[in-house]
Amino acid sequence: MDFIAKFSSWSGLSPNIHKSNSFLYNCDYDFTVWFDSLMIPRGTLLVRFLGVPLITSQLCVNDCMPLITKITSRLYSWTTLLLSLDGRALLIKYVICAIESFWCNHFLLPGAIHATIQSLLTRFLWCGNINHKGGAKIAWQTVCLPREEGGLGLKNMLEWNKAQLTGHLLKVITNSSTLWASWLRPLDLQFVSFHIGNGESISLWFDPWWNNACLASTLTSAVISQCGMHHGDKLSAIIHNGSWCLPRANPRSHHLYPVLLHWLSTFDPPALATDSDLLLWDGRDAIKTKLGKFGTQSGTKVI
Repeated sequence: MDFIAKFSSWSGLSPNIHKSNSFLYNCDYDFTVWFDSLMIPRGTLLVRFLGVPLITSQLCVNDCMPLITKITSRLYSWTTLLLSLDGRALLIKYVICAIESFWCNHFLLPGAIHATIQSLLTRFLWCGNINHKGGAKIAWQTVCLPREEGGLGLKNMLEWNKAQLTGHLLKVITNSSTLWASWLRPLDLQFVSFHIGNGESISLWFDPWWNNACLASTLTSAVISQCGMHHGDKLSAIIHNGSWCLPRANPRSHHLYPVLLHWLSTFDPPALATDSDLLLWDGRDAIKTKLGKFGTQSGTKVI
């Protein structure tokens, strides 16, 4: 509240307490009593933002009921239409899957929700009516195969969900400055490795290309900045014709330069190539992807 008061004094903008809500989680009784004395109305979760719920715990089945309701209402609205099998398949592919995909991009949906949606889509696809049971006895996994493999080319949303969340790892690995990426980065980098190509996409200091470790964890920030180098430098910046190529030492920090030279002399520079740098998840070639580029479609092939 002190910071809000200071902001108000600077900007002339004051919060409207009557239009505000407070949300407390895992707070002791004394703090709750004190906070309530501020007279800010207490709100209750679940709160929706951009169509998805804001919660303080793991997503459960009840939290996903708005998604089930929305999909059910769409399917009901199409029941009276005289749609062919291909027509129903197109609606599922481009409308229903898009609705579910929006949620899948934010949460790992419970398996029960995927099963419920799959049941609704199966009845709609084969019978045109979600209240009608029965229909073709074809596994949904077969329906989701590409057409050239005997399926209808629909998305398997269970696998698609995992692939979309895997795409968020790219922000963690490629040094995104977002708060959650900075928090997750130390946890996730232990599962990735780098295949060095031209070295133009790998961060010299903050990517674990050297013995699965980041150089920034070995050298101090003073050594990096005062030796005429930058935190944003790429690996290719210090390698030329297969040898280390460092900038000239800063006269004011000449005592730091030998530290860097001695450290580089402990190992040979990696060989650069003309192809792009690649990212490997858990060291498996099956999921090689160009750094900075990730396709959910390719992610589903691995998962």
